[in-house]
Amino acid sequence: MIEFCISRRPRRILEIGFNYGHSSLLFLLNTAGFNTEVVSLDIGEHSKVGADYIRREFGRRHKFIFGNSLLEVPKLDGVFDLIFIDGGHSFKDAMMDIINCMKLSNERTLLVIDDVIKDQEDCLFWNQGPSPVWKMMMNEG
Repeated sequence: MIEFCISRRPRRILEIGFNYGHSSLLFLLNTAGFNTEVVSLDIGEHSKVGADYIRREFGRRHKFIFGNSLLEVPKLDGVFDLIFIDGGHSFKDAMMDIINCMKLSNERTLLVIDDVIKDQEDCLFWNQGPSPVWKMMMNEG
């Protein structure tokens, strides 16, 4: 995933679901030299330490937004080259995150959805929303 993204030289990455910041850190480390901006959103339960560290290390390349993605993503503007959704796990949250992010994308945007599985017998609580939403949206084109 990251190598493909690097080959396209992303300028803007949106991450929904920062948690401790591991994905943001990887995005920032693997796009050094590309002047890539990473915008992360999270409700903030676990994010303060990670967000503080990333702010110290990467400065303006990272923007952390504290809040619910369903409320904060519609306030964003512009187009993102990569959108990584790992936010709420309910059907409604997953669907609204995808719908809201569509407004921030174009035909070249790479959309990555975490917690999507193929076989429903392997489903756990964190797959119950993202998996059926992804399947439904793929079926609808």
